[in-house]
Amino acid sequence: MHILENNTTNLMEVCADLLHFYITHQIEHNYSFTSELFGKYKEPSDPIYKNAAIILKKTVQLSNLTDAQVEYLIDEIILTHLDLNSLESHEREISNHIDNLKKNDFEEKIIRKYEKELTNLSINFEDTYSKNWQKAVRRVAVSRSIFNSIELLEKTFPNHPKTKVLSNLLDETKTYKNRPKLYNFNQKPQVVFKDLHFKYLVIEELMYNQQLLLPGFDVRYLAKEYDKREIDVEAEGYEVIPEVKKYFKNLDLSHELLAKVTTLYQDSGLGGGSEFIYQLQPFWDPGCGDEVFKITNKAIEDLDLLPNLKKIIGLENSEPSKKMVKAINDKGITLKNEENYGNN
Repeated sequence: MHILENNTTNLMEVCADLLHFYITHQIEHNYSFTSELFGKYKEPSDPIYKNAAIILKKTVQLSNLTDAQVEYLIDEIILTHLDLNSLESHEREISNHIDNLKKNDFEEKIIRKYEKELTNLSINFEDTYSKNWQKAVRRVAVSRSIFNSIELLEKTFPNHPKTKVLSNLLDETKTYKNRPKLYNFNQKPQVVFKDLHFKYLVIEELMYNQQLLLPGFDVRYLAKEYDKREIDVEAEGYEVIPEVKKYFKNLDLSHELLAKVTTLYQDSGLGGGSEFIYQLQPFWDPGCGDEVFKITNKAIEDLDLLPNLKKIIGLENSEPSKKMVKAINDKGITLKNEENYGNN
């Protein structure tokens, strides 16, 4: 696969030819290649994944596929990677596995285990399939490559029985993408902060402490509703998630709300860590060397946006310059060390 991905001269043609071979021979266990096209762990920039629809188009143009080959293409290459295999496909896979175990004289208890799995498969299948369907709708919604591939098959094989599944998937995907969203990424803030990190402290106070800035932001909810790409919080949460940063940057804070801010607190972790940090970078950990988002001299201009600010706690964590400290003192704002926070 590594060699194939670096074949930049005729990558599309080579992949199409290989995929055509898999389809016409209905190769079992094809995942090493087909996951490059439609696998759930591929990055949008991966060359084969990014061009899956083009490769698929070239593949179906190579020859007239039979109904059985089209069924294999839809079932074993597309739906498999969306975890939407039919019950029959699951049963066939387990049955083949049992046959192989018997041929190779595996222990009876191992064979009985898979026979029991085969027997129970249909009992929970409907519920499992329903859950997988919702996940698949979201995957198709966030992946332009997969969406285009399914749309291509729907148009190319409109009369094939399996195409109905693809049509339903596309219909629900379009509904999913058009549903109302909780988080508005198209805000144009009336008030623009010079220092984004300083704005984070204001958001912390208004959104999470005073709970006046609504809706409260939850990165895991964002991951469920966002459809521009798939956000994997567990994998990406060790760094700042760019969509969260963009949301906070564009978040509109009215002058009325800004007038409510009297105290700001930059938590280094002694107080448990600021909530905004765990939204930006869910696995932020000061014990492992992660630092606060430091405030710079640009925030001096931002002080004018907070007419009732009286106290800033923990600013020493940003190692402020003398210029910043003077500007804060000149405005009559009290600086309090985090270690003394709570001792008033």
